Parts: sequence; structure tokens; C-alpha cells
Amino acid sequence: MPRKPVKSKRGKRLSGATEMHLLTGYCLVGNCQLCSMGPGMSGPMGLAPYTLNANAREIWEKHRERLLTIWRDPGGRQSWVSNFNATAYQGYGRTGLPSWAEIVFEKAKIPKYDKRWPCDVKKQWRELKDRP
Repeated sequence: MPRKPVKSKRGKRLSGATEMHLLTGYCLVGNCQLCSMGPGMSGPMGLAPYTLNANAREIWEKHRERLLTIWRDPGGRQSWVSNFNATAYQGYGRTGLPSWAEIVFEKAKIPKYDKRWPCDVKKQWRELKDRP
């Protein structure tokens, strides 16, 4: 007899684009659950491109711990195999660099630039600094 599917208590899984948007501010147009997507897709809905949805903060709070565990992994290095989800940014926050969602939803401050950071963290610091 077939088994009944088990419903997850964690809710709907995030798309890779949404995970990347929450950690870095990048949005891969097409399947982001956080915003109205890019100019070509948001126009017909009457929204400005990349406008955050009303439930964006709720999505962040629901998945915050898992995403920050990946972001702050002390031994983490960028994985070139999985470029379209959170694991691509494993360890970027190991020096105290906040994720994009922490900056937007929790008003975290970006630390001062440190020349001793690894190159990947320096690059991410510059990109987070430039994001609105």
C-alpha cells in the first residue's frame, strides 16, 4: 500500500534564487520568492522591479538560522558546484560580515573594511556596501 506523503513542519523550501537574494542581495529573475523580480516580469503586475513582497521579512525569519549557519561557517569556502543556492556563499560571514537580509531586516551595520580578510570576503563586502 502506498504511503501517505509526510508534510514538512518547516514549510515550503526556498528556491536557490531566494536564498541568494537573502544572503547577498542578488536576485536571479524567474523564481525568487522574496521580491517582484526584474523589470521584464514586475511591470505587468504594476510593481517596481525588485520590490520586496509583504511576506519577505517572514520568509527571512523562518529560514534565518539555516541560512546564517551556512553564511557563518568558519571553515567555509565558496563551492563552485552549487552556484545557485546558499551553499555557494558558505563561510562569507565568518569574519562578522552580515548578510544582506540582516542589513535590510535587522538593521545590522557593515563592519569597516579590513585588509586582512580573505579575497572572497573583501569582494562580498564591496558588493554588500553597494546594494540598496
